[in-house]
Amino acid sequence: MCLYNHFSMNQPTKIGGLLLSLAAVVAVPWAMQGRTVTDTWQPWVREVVETTPSVTQERVVFPQQLDRMQRVNDTLVAVMYPAGCSSIDCATRDVGVLTPDSMKIVRSVPAGALDEERVLDNDGRVLWTEAQDNDARYTLFELDTETAEARELARDIFLGRTSSVGVAASGEYLYFEAASDREMENGVFAVSIHRSGVGQNPSQTIVMNDNWRKSGERIEDVSDNNRIVSLYTFPNGDQELWWHQRVVERGTVPRPVSQAIPGSYTIDGHLVGAHFVTEDVIEFFRFQSLMRYTISTDTLEEVGERLYWVADQSAQEQLVITDGPAMYYVAQADTGLEVRKRVHGVTTTLGAADPNDLWIDGQKVAARSVRTIEVPDVGTRTTYTIDEFIADTGEVYGTFDGAVDVDGSEAAAVWIDETGTVFWGQERENDTVNLAVIGQGTRVWLVDDLTPVWQGFDGRVYTAQIRTDVQVPTPTAERFVKVAGAPAVYLIENGQRYAMPDERTFFTWAQSFDQVETVSQTELNSYANGGFAQLKPGTMIKTATSKHVYVVQGDWYRQRLANEEVARQIYGAMWWQQIHTVDATVINAYQEINHPIDSVQEHYQNL
Repeated sequence: MCLYNHFSMNQPTKIGGLLLSLAAVVAVPWAMQGRTVTDTWQPWVREVVETTPSVTQERVVFPQQLDRMQRVNDTLVAVMYPAGCSSIDCATRDVGVLTPDSMKIVRSVPAGALDEERVLDNDGRVLWTEAQDNDARYTLFELDTETAEARELARDIFLGRTSSVGVAASGEYLYFEAASDREMENGVFAVSIHRSGVGQNPSQTIVMNDNWRKSGERIEDVSDNNRIVSLYTFPNGDQELWWHQRVVERGTVPRPVSQAIPGSYTIDGHLVGAHFVTEDVIEFFRFQSLMRYTISTDTLEEVGERLYWVADQSAQEQLVITDGPAMYYVAQADTGLEVRKRVHGVTTTLGAADPNDLWIDGQKVAARSVRTIEVPDVGTRTTYTIDEFIADTGEVYGTFDGAVDVDGSEAAAVWIDETGTVFWGQERENDTVNLAVIGQGTRVWLVDDLTPVWQGFDGRVYTAQIRTDVQVPTPTAERFVKVAGAPAVYLIENGQRYAMPDERTFFTWAQSFDQVETVSQTELNSYANGGFAQLKPGTMIKTATSKHVYVVQGDWYRQRLANEEVARQIYGAMWWQQIHTVDATVINAYQEINHPIDSVQEHYQNL
């Protein structure tokens, strides 16, 4: 059984990923050229936040300011701002390649080469060029995540004098977007598209487009037979789509042919998601409408799908992910927003959404579906499901219920529920699940099965050391019930019903009255009467006048915390915010264990 593909949460429960368009990679300024800095593998720098018998939660201390965490294929990397720069406008980023216990930094990777959609379009490769002493010649590099090095692929690539060069990959070929550094007219700069040539030597290139009088050209997609669809952005912001190919005719030299897609010209942009569905068909969004262009007949038709409208062009691009024939997007429907998948002309609705419910995770696309239902006598309930798809085929990789973010492998998963609680789970040999609560956060990743990483509410990155040989109480979803028309609420546990004496007691067990089910009197009477419910074991209590803090244990016992350090290890740095101040009569209702809690292990032994 694959935990990640089949695990379903039954307990109560942008993230969106950063989805950027394929943009030209800016050539690295001369002061940043070269691969002169050589880093070595270094252990992670960690600060212990909290320790329990099964989990040690740690804060990861990065050597530089973090921009984001990102997966390149199966490798998790930390994208950091270079020293002396902390702005999204920085030309480069430093990339920390993560293993379970160490990190190695690759310096001065152009920011555009790391855009997640560009990496996806480039078959999972991070590629860029750096100018040599002669601005007309370039060296080609690739980020090798296995060795954490900038690997040189080719040098002396002649592309003419350029102001910027972008690199796109498709199958065996590499494509270069070379923008001339010489102005042709009124802010227009010639852009030529080169393809790596015979024998796949990247230094030998041939020109693929026959239109050198446009500016701002970028490759949107490449077909299996090397047809190219590109996007022109004019100096005034208008846009137009073109397609290109090298035509081979008997008795003639192969020549590039370029043609505008009729009807694609848009004022102020808003051409999004252009990609090849087949060799002959290109689909794209023009403003909100999905368009279908057939090359052989030179015809353009409206498909009928509607993209969610965002006035800002860059924000609009973040609503669409394309890879090969597959497209994922946030659609405008009569009932609201929906996440949809479209592969080979077939559209499937995945579920309700908001604009941040779609993101890229390596070579997979994650779509978060939101479902709101009305439960009789309870009210509105919202549930979440995350589906992950192999990006270029649309094949389902895994489905996870009850999570707002998730990352996993065949045997382990880490996820966040709607309350922000971070869980880790691993499948055991007997087909059961080892489950642990490891923190609070907004995004999660796995470096390996035993090394979860997540982003906390404070924006910092955390990790956990998990000891699977230690058995601790597994978090369970308590059940709360009531009878229609009656105010009493009961906790159902081990076949018995326990009456909640007051709201304070209830809220040590539950987060909301939405968790209370309405049952029949017959069902309620089927449970043995266990009396009143106690405060949930693990709750800290004290009186207003006493300095002693007690932990409620099972079976109506209480045990004093020995000191603040033990409290911090168990409950975290803000442990004191979790104390309930109660009357002495409440304290006295619990029998005291005569020795204090002086370790984390002591705490768990009595829960």
